[in-house]
Amino acid sequence: MRRPAALTVLALLATAPGPPRDPDDLVRDGNAAALRGELDSAAGCYAEAARWTTDPGLVALNRGVLELRRGRPRDAELLFLASLDDRDAPPARRAAANYNLGLALLLRGGSAAVYRAAVTANERCLAATPASAALAGDAAHNLELAKLLASEAEVRERQTAPPPPDTSPELVARANNEATAEPGTVPAPQSGASVSATGGKPAGSPRNTGQATAGQGTLPVTPDAEEYPPLSPADARALLQGHAARLSRNRAASAETPAGPERPDARDW
Repeated sequence: MRRPAALTVLALLATAPGPPRDPDDLVRDGNAAALRGELDSAAGCYAEAARWTTDPGLVALNRGVLELRRGRPRDAELLFLASLDDRDAPPARRAAANYNLGLALLLRGGSAAVYRAAVTANERCLAATPASAALAGDAAHNLELAKLLASEAEVRERQTAPPPPDTSPELVARANNEATAEPGTVPAPQSGASVSATGGKPAGSPRNTGQATAGQGTLPVTPDAEEYPPLSPADARALLQGHAARLSRNRAASAETPAGPERPDARDW
């Protein structure tokens, strides 16, 4: 991956010298500090220039290059986009901003979408005129690298993507049949449904175990009453008193029952 556009080149994009502490002077001082490796000092100069400048796109471009040197590609990306928002920016500045935007996207990476955005940024850098030969050569190199990384990321994302849902006609028909079935009924098997090895019944159908249904035999099955008649206050009080008396008798009978086994030969453990 090629280096970012040199700060010395970006310094040439500033306007003619002005009075001391002029915003353009602050930009040049920030570029000089960055070249000396004084990144915090350079950041202070750019921040002060951003307060007074009438050309915010120029300051954003230089601040973005500084963020690249600080290892903050996402912050640099946002600053390059802010610089490109200036529709009246000269072509050379737009070429540098697109190049550095593509570089920030390459450094951030991670997904095919980010690499495709880097491809677009480098293509726009090459399409801008005028652009220096060195900048154009670096942009062409990064363009091919972005294309390669985008292709690899697309393959990786396809391999790790979850499988699409099954929308086969058989599955859709089965789901519709289950959705429209009456409550408590078993949906009819679809054509082609698997059949168990015994009995020829569809797989998953209930088995006939031969056991008697609960309630069958000598005892009648008590039907569930759908509605219960309301009790008057007197009837409810009498019913509760009857239950209380029954519980009291049961507790008294339990207290009179001797502890220990019921049979002499039974072991108590």
